[in-house]
Amino acid sequence: MNRKNELCYEIVKGYINSEVVINFLDKFSLNLSKITVFIMDNYSIQTRDCRLNKFEEWKSKQLEIFCLPTYSPKQNIMEIYQILID
Repeated sequence: MNRKNELCYEIVKGYINSEVVINFLDKFSLNLSKITVFIMDNYSIQTRDCRLNKFEEWKSKQLEIFCLPTYSPKQNIMEIYQILID
């Protein structure tokens, strides 16, 4: 979600694995006009294969990947949101 509250998403049928995350970020990085930061919560599915070779490629396309520390509910907006709606 950007500062204008525009959300970029993809509906996935089945399981989300590292291949799904990599494909999404590959598509997402194609049309960036300025440096964009994508925050990952260090879930192993998201980071395992991505770290191998994609971070530098995405960086060259103006997509910076920021990984939260292992457990950081105060920094993860989805966990904050979940607490607020419970």
